[in-house]
Amino acid sequence: MNAADVWPVPANSDRAAVGLRKWNDAANALSPGPDRDFALQFPASADGGAMLRCICGASPFLENCAIADQGFVRDLWEGGPDHCVDAIVARLLSLPIDSPEPEVAHALRRARRRIALAVGLADIAGVWSLRQVTGALSDFARAACSVALRTQLAKLSAEGAFAAGNEACEEDSGLIVIGMGKLGGKELNYSSDVDLILLYDPDVAPLASRHAAPSHFMRLARRFVDLLAAPTIEGRVFPVDLRLRPDPVSMPLVISTKAALEYYAKRGQTWERAAMIKARPLAGDIAAGNRFLERLESFVWRDSLDFATVQELHETKRRIDAQHRGGKIGEVGQNLKLGRGGIREIEFFAQAHQLVWGGTDRSLRLIGTCDALAALAAAGRIPDSASEKLSAAYEYLRRVEHRIQMVGDRQTHSLPKREADYESLARFLGYGGSRAFREALTGHLRSVEDQYESFFELPHEMTVASASSALSGRSRGETEERLGRMGYRDPAAAFAIVERWRTGRHTVARDRRAMELFQSLIPSLVIASCGTEDPDLALRRFDELIDRIADAHSVLTLFQANLHVLETVAETMVSAPAIGALLTARPSLLESLLDPDSDSSPPDRGALQASLAATLAGVMGFEGRVQQISKWTHEARFRVGARVLFHALDPLDAAALFSDIADCSIAALAQCASEEITPSNACPAGNGVAILATGHYGRRSLNVDSGVEIAVFEVGDIQGQGRSGRTASAFAQQLESTLLGNLRGKPGWRKIYACTTERPAATYGALHARLREAVWSGRLPCWPRLVCCIGDGAERVSQSMSAALEMRRDPAALRAQAAAALKQVRITRPGGDPLAVAERPGGLADIAVLTHYFRLLHAPEHPAVRSAATAGDVLAELGRSGAIPVDLATGLADAWRLMTRIQTLQSLLDADKRGAATPERLRPSVAEAAGVDNFGDVAARLDGAAAKVRAAVQNCVD
Repeated sequence: MNAADVWPVPANSDRAAVGLRKWNDAANALSPGPDRDFALQFPASADGGAMLRCICGASPFLENCAIADQGFVRDLWEGGPDHCVDAIVARLLSLPIDSPEPEVAHALRRARRRIALAVGLADIAGVWSLRQVTGALSDFARAACSVALRTQLAKLSAEGAFAAGNEACEEDSGLIVIGMGKLGGKELNYSSDVDLILLYDPDVAPLASRHAAPSHFMRLARRFVDLLAAPTIEGRVFPVDLRLRPDPVSMPLVISTKAALEYYAKRGQTWERAAMIKARPLAGDIAAGNRFLERLESFVWRDSLDFATVQELHETKRRIDAQHRGGKIGEVGQNLKLGRGGIREIEFFAQAHQLVWGGTDRSLRLIGTCDALAALAAAGRIPDSASEKLSAAYEYLRRVEHRIQMVGDRQTHSLPKREADYESLARFLGYGGSRAFREALTGHLRSVEDQYESFFELPHEMTVASASSALSGRSRGETEERLGRMGYRDPAAAFAIVERWRTGRHTVARDRRAMELFQSLIPSLVIASCGTEDPDLALRRFDELIDRIADAHSVLTLFQANLHVLETVAETMVSAPAIGALLTARPSLLESLLDPDSDSSPPDRGALQASLAATLAGVMGFEGRVQQISKWTHEARFRVGARVLFHALDPLDAAALFSDIADCSIAALAQCASEEITPSNACPAGNGVAILATGHYGRRSLNVDSGVEIAVFEVGDIQGQGRSGRTASAFAQQLESTLLGNLRGKPGWRKIYACTTERPAATYGALHARLREAVWSGRLPCWPRLVCCIGDGAERVSQSMSAALEMRRDPAALRAQAAAALKQVRITRPGGDPLAVAERPGGLADIAVLTHYFRLLHAPEHPAVRSAATAGDVLAELGRSGAIPVDLATGLADAWRLMTRIQTLQSLLDADKRGAATPERLRPSVAEAAGVDNFGDVAARLDGAAAKVRAAVQNCVD
């Protein structure tokens, strides 16, 4: 590195000059000492000046890293990249396991910037090979994952949920972080995400409660991902992608090793076999990780070349080509990873040969791409020339890819589209101009394409029978027979749908461009439907979706560019019909399924309010704002439901989030209604309208398809007991009518919520009396919540609600009230469903009655009980304060959490599939929510929890 001639001359000398001035300004601002002396003298040296001009003229990211950390540049210059990188990783791993999370986040992000600078300079100067560059990046990522994981394990231990000691917290945890893709193969990109699979061995994990494993590990996974991927003022370490885990549609973020092995044995696909070639344990319990991968060997490596594997490899190649191989080789904007002759083709070539021959030849089971190519040539499976050409191209393309990513630290693989940027990239790579660069690049890409296509020129009889051929039968009978073989139970109905599509008897046919796109997608739609548990239902749902598409060309273009999303949509519509119903009603929600942050933390109440405010900003007119509120509400509910389905959100948290969405929606709609009724934007002075949530809504236990129960009150002066005059009363009733009408939906408009309330709006005196009596509408008693107050009165309502909870009530009367409520529940209980959680004996209805009874009985002596939101919060406070025995509070709260999780998952289904008929793909989610390994054990788990609730009812009320 200490030689001027190793640094490329930048194409933009003006930018380089500006960067040098910024370096000098930063150097002058340093405190006197060795670092300042070095920084002031560095630009004047031949090698230092050349390095600074290079990165300042070509890479704003590296420029910022260097100027912000001039002391580290000194260490790097004097000690060399090997020493500095080793020191960074060692310092990171030496962090105390119980370090505060903000300190760990800061240390990780500072280490990442320094690694980026050290590795980037070693790469540019040519003092490191590609293997050293990607190895250093991979080693850092491994260390970062280890530090982030043990930080969260220590946090779990501090919460009393984890029993491993700090000394062996990682090694004995039973938690496994598997590195996949380039990270697993020690070939990580310069600016890359990391592909991970998170597992736990239930026989090893030292949890205080085995049944609590899913919820504890779900929370740990979200914290782990956020610690690495959450953007802060210091940036982020790297994005984390968990979508390579087994069946991300139905599996949680953290999967038991038993469930993963069962999945791969029964449903593992060829592409997953290829992905597992590079899998290696990175962090956590490495020994458990190695045991897991050893047990997967028979899945990945077959004893002989099997015919189906060759067929599937050919089909996988065809799908990749359909999405990414358009355009000319070497053209501006080409994707070097996925395009023609790109990096993915080299990797696919190597992995395909490994799958074919690696079952009988263990020498081919290598994780590195170039190592695998060399081993294949040594074993005589590919020509030496193929290995040499592909390895040379791989190293060259990775070097170009890294330079592209160094410019702005962006996870991109595409060549620049502007000629000036193309020229700058060529100079950054050491070329005298773009022409020479283009010639070298094109040569490597064409070499890769030639080798790639030669392997996949398979005989016609070895290609997979595609949907295209299945739909091209000479007669209706022949086509129906083929559809039947593909898995359709009613081939005649499936044929009718496909024939309707092909002949243009649907709304898409109105747009010629959209119709052409749709015709090309029909085989893909049929294939995606076949991959679900119920192909017939998936095809019908696709038919409904397509008929509702407003901007058909835009949506179909999205499908064409992301064919994999068709499978996700099909699974969503079959496994979670309630989510599918939202999707078919609003096809624009499809873009949510491509959200790259789908595994990140869900929005909180503040984020929801800000999102709705941004949606309404600038929207004129009452009807326009109502339509935007409706659109926002349905999209927000869809996103939460999809997060639950894809295991990015604990079902327990979803219930509260659905309630937050309703609060935001109703409050915004009430404000819009108020402004529509009174152009002055204010209700009569000294009065207001309070909207209270009751029933399930009041208990913050809504689901994706829940309606809302509200009570509307005119709030006058407390002394007047609601006698506030005709004007205020008329305003309250008109506001209520407008609010309900728009929540329920006008003719031609989609409803926002099914809504029940008392009519007409009651007075404040009635509210005051109801609070004192603690009697509310709805079958089950509950304490109401104030959603919003239009005009004056919010403080008066809050004070009245607090005062009512402070009232000491007759224990005998309260007990009689609870007994009467339970009697009513028993009268209306349905029977026969082993997974029922609401009205079953000892179910959520019984817990709701008990919680209301305990709250009213003990709230006067225990203020914390008054402010608790959910039943779980109330029970926790009752136990914590000693109002009821801790074991009673814990048992009831555990039962509430268990049943709420299952109820949230069941709300994703059609009514006739809530129970034993739960779709196969959703059963692992239900089992996880119940804290058991198998779906068949869920009913017994529910029975055990319900028995504890029944015992509490008998002891406390009956």
